[in-house]
Amino acid sequence: MKVIYVIGGICNGKSIIGKSFAQKGAVYFDLDKISQFVLEKPEVIEQVKKLSDDVVVENGIIDKEALQDYLFSNKLVTHAFDRAIFPHIKEELDRQLSDLDDDSIVVVEYSGYFGDSRDEDIFLKDADAVVWVESRLKDKIERGKKRGIENFELTWRMRVQPYDEEYEAVADYVIHNNSTIEALDERIDEIWASCCK
Repeated sequence: MKVIYVIGGICNGKSIIGKSFAQKGAVYFDLDKISQFVLEKPEVIEQVKKLSDDVVVENGIIDKEALQDYLFSNKLVTHAFDRAIFPHIKEELDRQLSDLDDDSIVVVEYSGYFGDSRDEDIFLKDADAVVWVESRLKDKIERGKKRGIENFELTWRMRVQPYDEEYEAVADYVIHNNSTIEALDERIDEIWASCCK
């Protein structure tokens, strides 16, 4: 099994890239969606409650809007949450991967918060390859508008995510998602031929 991680900040176009790999035959996972499933587990809710009472309502359900506000308040908060919750997400990802054939090619979309190397990241340390998707701010803003994300909210979220230099430091491949569809498809084909065949 080959596991390829597609990383990058908000509105860089990771989902488009991941789904393009899926069209070529890869099995596609989105860690954000897995995290939503994990955050419904009672033991995980209890951990979240220890981090912040404000995000868990009286009936034991996580208030997703309050959680977003909490997560994007500052980097220290974000990192503390990641350290607590990522092991549960990794466990669920591994469980789902175990159901696949050994010759599967897997693409995992991951916003990512790293240390100084891939070995320090709970997900990337197991990656066969890492693809960083980057984009110009104006393109991020345009994508954000289509998703209903206002400019101030986009930049507010961006400030707690890794810097471009941090993403680039752990990547094997870079996709500059700020050109034509044809150029994007050509770059995806190049990476697929290099690491997935």
